[in-house]
Amino acid sequence: MKLPFKIFLKAFTVVFLVGSLLVLGGFAQEIKKLKPSPFLGAEKGQTLTFMQLQSNFAKVSKKECPKGNKLVVDAVEGPYFDIQSAIAAAFEGDKIEVMPGIYPGFFVVDKNCIEIKGKKDKKNDGEVIISNSILAEPSLNVTDVDKKNDVTIFIHNSTNIKLKELTIVGDVLDDAGVWYASSTGEIDHCDIAATADTPGSPSPACCLLIMGRGSPSIVKVKHSKIHDFGKIGIVVHSYAVPGTSAVIEHNEIYGRSFDNPNRVQDGIQCNWGAYAEIKHNKIFDCLAHPDPTWASNGILLAEGTADTSHNSIKNCFEGIYTASSGYGWIAMLNSKDDKIEDNMDTGIVLEGTDENTSIEHTIVKNNAYGIWQGNWYGVLDEVVANFKNCDLRKNLILDVVQDPYLGNTTLNFEKVKYDTYWVYEPPSIFTSKNDKFRFSFPI
Repeated sequence: MKLPFKIFLKAFTVVFLVGSLLVLGGFAQEIKKLKPSPFLGAEKGQTLTFMQLQSNFAKVSKKECPKGNKLVVDAVEGPYFDIQSAIAAAFEGDKIEVMPGIYPGFFVVDKNCIEIKGKKDKKNDGEVIISNSILAEPSLNVTDVDKKNDVTIFIHNSTNIKLKELTIVGDVLDDAGVWYASSTGEIDHCDIAATADTPGSPSPACCLLIMGRGSPSIVKVKHSKIHDFGKIGIVVHSYAVPGTSAVIEHNEIYGRSFDNPNRVQDGIQCNWGAYAEIKHNKIFDCLAHPDPTWASNGILLAEGTADTSHNSIKNCFEGIYTASSGYGWIAMLNSKDDKIEDNMDTGIVLEGTDENTSIEHTIVKNNAYGIWQGNWYGVLDEVVANFKNCDLRKNLILDVVQDPYLGNTTLNFEKVKYDTYWVYEPPSIFTSKNDKFRFSFPI
């Protein structure tokens, strides 16, 4: 006896959906073989809580500087003809005003409360450009064992060093455009680019490096452009020194295209127990070369901790990637009101997070995958993430994926909108309160 046409159509639709998910799941598994991009190494250390790290930053940023003198740098008329000579003459509280022109890089060592500000010539469209790398000598105690570090602006063992309204161009072989090492300060309305517009050339590791060495570095970056970097826009790295922190707000952070095979980029990296508050930024164009080994990310938390809010993350390979790979810290993410959309692969990858990770009021859409939770390194017995009041719909392949691999994974949803869910194999735990979804294979 023939089945009625409607019953046949329903049966065919179910078979088609199941078959499509199996195919897509296999395709997804191949993509997730990618690893987060490689980052700088460090010894095991201590993980501070969100509140401890925020408290550390607040204590340093509130320190008041005395009122000093103004020192003028003018390459033609002086009295200081380069920035380095003005820094040598500066005392605590002094402000260095730099006239429009092109100046060589400089270093600030063992100084406190110094502001270096460019003065723009609005009539002639003039600006202060810092170019030509300097060398961080071994006597400054910042070099690796096997190599020296080139940097355009180097700040070491100093407090409250402010850079304002400067255009900073890193040379093609620099490790960093600006490097705060065991220092505190602020970058405001600056333009930091990795190279002088030479696509395909070797480029510095990053535009801005904030690193703890003997003591933590604590830096605020605001209203600036961080762009065209060879590897990373901003690195916040504890280097096994607890307390290294950054506030990154109201910036544009974007990558560039490369001819080099397997060139990858991260907009922001927060590593090994470091903390970053990342808010109101536009992060985009952090893409990998076709067929990459490593994944490029808008934000990478490599065992780092971050509060993110009101950021737009678009046109990257992954939007946010969290990873705990066994160096002694746990990646933690608190995302609120972020928009993560139009990324090539996944909106948020959650690997190695615990119950302290929460995503609220965040929109994740128009990516290949919305959320991908995995336990690929097996560092934690259970990878956990909590979602509340989020919209994860309208991703191209799947909205939510769990991939346990080497351990348990747990997702907790409350008032979360999504359409499609997939788990590769147990053990996985998925709880959903007050949510509706169209289909789920399997739970």
